[in-house]
Amino acid sequence: MHVDTQLFRSLARLQLASPGAARGRQQGERRSKAVGSGVEFADHRPYHPGDDLRRVDWNAWQRQPGQVVVRLFSEDRNLRVNIVVDATGSMGTDGGAPQHRSKLDYAGTLAAGFALLGLVHRDYVRVGTYGSKAGAKAASGHDMAAMPGMLDLLKRTKAGEGCDAPQSRILALAAGRPADRAVLLSDMLAPEEEIEATLRALATIGTHPLLLHVVSPDDLEPDLSKPQRMVDAETGVTIEVPGGPAVARAWAEAREAWLTDLDARCRRLGVRRVLVRTDGDLAHLFRDTLRRAGVVRLGARG
Repeated sequence: MHVDTQLFRSLARLQLASPGAARGRQQGERRSKAVGSGVEFADHRPYHPGDDLRRVDWNAWQRQPGQVVVRLFSEDRNLRVNIVVDATGSMGTDGGAPQHRSKLDYAGTLAAGFALLGLVHRDYVRVGTYGSKAGAKAASGHDMAAMPGMLDLLKRTKAGEGCDAPQSRILALAAGRPADRAVLLSDMLAPEEEIEATLRALATIGTHPLLLHVVSPDDLEPDLSKPQRMVDAETGVTIEVPGGPAVARAWAEAREAWLTDLDARCRRLGVRRVLVRTDGDLAHLFRDTLRRAGVVRLGARG
């Protein structure tokens, strides 16, 4: 896939928004439920032999002599972020996108942008792909040293011809640990049962799952004014479409039914869906749409 790193310049003042208390294992910049060496007071507990005397709250002891307590502080941790890119056959089509870039190109650039926002703030990020000709692959890290490996993984990924049990691939890419934020980039062009299984897997690998629904102009508004031959990018099956107003209306009804069903499935599983059109500007997507959705926010210098 082609990853447009020019996007990175427009992300300088952004960072991933924390969807809740961070659960990462390493120290970072996010509030967590853990107590330790942070700077913000969290609670008291009784003193135990061996506790650091510097943490004894002597003011509390003066108010209630005989009760020795130590101060506990909130410990800042990093977020854990799982990013999964659908690289099945349909993602390799451009569908009228600018510069003839495929949906996979847009998904890869978007995934790289998410990874950058996490790594630059010391979040643990794991990027994975499934459905490509190279099979399921992943790269991870918790600082900018991991970025070259993630970019290399994305750039080497080519659209495949679908895969069996994508849900199991998604679960494997998460390496067995649910994340604070799980992101799937996919066009969701798959059989009904596969859509359900994929969304369930996404909800399993993160407590705040996000579907970035990557679609091309042809996915939403194909030109059906004249007869044409259409080929299923996943299966290779060819059908003859007669075209004309009646066909266009029928197709529009089917599209709305598909989107309505997809939204219903997402709501039921607690998945947030954000539509990403490949003829849209990704910088605007980050700075406007994803900010309003609470997925990213301005950093301390923003």
